[in-house]
Amino acid sequence: LELETLATRLAAQRGTPEHWQRMEALVIESSAIDKENEIDLIHVDEEFHEIIYEASDNRFLHEAITVLLTLNERLWYYFLPDIGGFERTNTDHRKIWQSLNAGDGELAAEHMKQHILTSQDRLRAAVLGE
Repeated sequence: LELETLATRLAAQRGTPEHWQRMEALVIESSAIDKENEIDLIHVDEEFHEIIYEASDNRFLHEAITVLLTLNERLWYYFLPDIGGFERTNTDHRKIWQSLNAGDGELAAEHMKQHILTSQDRLRAAVLGE
């Protein structure tokens, strides 16, 4: 959580218009994906976050987050049909993108924090059968 929000703050400072254009394209693309196509939704989510890590321009942070996400990714693929909530993910991504595009790192980090916490709650509920 803390690494994601740090990357988001740094991305707001260091990101380029090209990063935000790519991110906007993903936000638009994710809105058009069939909600039953979970694999495509995961790929768009991964690309969205990857743009943030790239824009943070911190190789060590990028590598640390990538290692942690690789461990977490297996759970997402396994439990994806039980997780749902993709409309919320699209809304979260739009808020994060808008804040980053405006250069507001604190607001973008707050949106990222809420996005991660909500995603963690959904995954935890699916794993525990709640």
